[in-house]
Amino acid sequence: MKDRILLAFDFGEHYTTVVTNPENFVDFESEEFKGETRHPTQVIIKSNEAGAYGIGAMIRGFLMIRDIRLATRKEMATALGLKEIEVPAGQRW
Repeated sequence: MKDRILLAFDFGEHYTTVVTNPENFVDFESEEFKGETRHPTQVIIKSNEAGAYGIGAMIRGFLMIRDIRLATRKEMATALGLKEIEVPAGQRW
């Protein structure tokens, strides 16, 4: 995973009302999933990428981004399914 970074987006209050609302989810591995572009009003989730969300194009327009920053070591560990200690210090995926 060289030369990659992991970005964290802060959507403020919209994170819980829109992004993490299970009513908006479509599972990448389910039969309902028809490809990323076919779910513009939904949030795509993957069981192997906890905390990562594919946000549909029509939803993005309603989200106010408060901040974009490099992910912390803890956030990287969560995204990769690792323990925090397993993520090298200074790693920027």
